[in-house]
Amino acid sequence: MQENSEVELKLQVLDETVWEEVVDKIKTLPEASGHEKILLAANYFDTIDGLLHKAHLAYRVRKENDQWVATIKGGGSVVNGMHKRAEWNIKVDNGEANPQVFTQTTVDQTIVRELSTKELIPIVQTNFVREVVILTIGNDKIEIAMDKGEVIGNGNKAPILEIELELKEGKEEILTELGEKLIKEFSLKLSNKSKFSRGLELCKDKRKRCTKCNI
Repeated sequence: MQENSEVELKLQVLDETVWEEVVDKIKTLPEASGHEKILLAANYFDTIDGLLHKAHLAYRVRKENDQWVATIKGGGSVVNGMHKRAEWNIKVDNGEANPQVFTQTTVDQTIVRELSTKELIPIVQTNFVREVVILTIGNDKIEIAMDKGEVIGNGNKAPILEIELELKEGKEEILTELGEKLIKEFSLKLSNKSKFSRGLELCKDKRKRCTKCNI
């Protein structure tokens, strides 16, 4: 079980034609190391009455290459693309929703117990390829994730073209500085929306209103 406070700057690539250029630039930065490629496929779950949504929590089960990981995220804040939130990660055996795996964590146990008595349904899906490098600048360490794929909500789809700068060690200002450099060089913008929140917007698309839940 991994439990931490996540701090990351999220950038969106507006022009898909520059995606490979952006990725190649990041992978070849002199401070970059440990390149890795991961296939990620996730289901985000909630109850029919939107219990998790009302509690400002997101619950997903994601396959990361060959490993399943259950995650709850919540709380925190989002300002100018900077996302701060609590996160709990637990390795699990399969992609089924099973909130009881969080009974030994600091997740609100009242919610965990209530979830265990209700049906959980998949409401948002994500499928993407993530390329990761670690950037070390002095005492600062940043994990840069480059995500390309799609998010799906209620049958509606939208592309994922994101660069996430996650602080592993050091000061938050280094994320802002690096983000500003990338924004100036490429067609990027700060994003206050998570993949999950984008999926919820697709669920609420008036062209195909979601009938699964009341979110």
